[in-house]
Amino acid sequence: MKRTEITDFIKENNLLETCKESAGIYAITIDNYIAYIGQSKNIFQSCSQHIYNIENAGFNHEKKYELLLAAKLGGHKIDCH
Repeated sequence: MKRTEITDFIKENNLLETCKESAGIYAITIDNYIAYIGQSKNIFQSCSQHIYNIENAGFNHEKKYELLLAAKLGGHKIDCH
């Protein structure tokens, strides 16, 4: 998935509805269970980057993205709050 398609993907899948473009702490959840906690100056931008990395986990071999991709492929709901 190209970066230009991320915004459309987020809107089509109703993701990041509660994310703001402000600083704070956020959590990535799998079926509403916390899988990752992060801190950012722009929560929406960081969560968008995580979604991009999940969709392209084959190129990014960080364990958290491999876990999130496996959960996504298994039909679990992944979101960022």
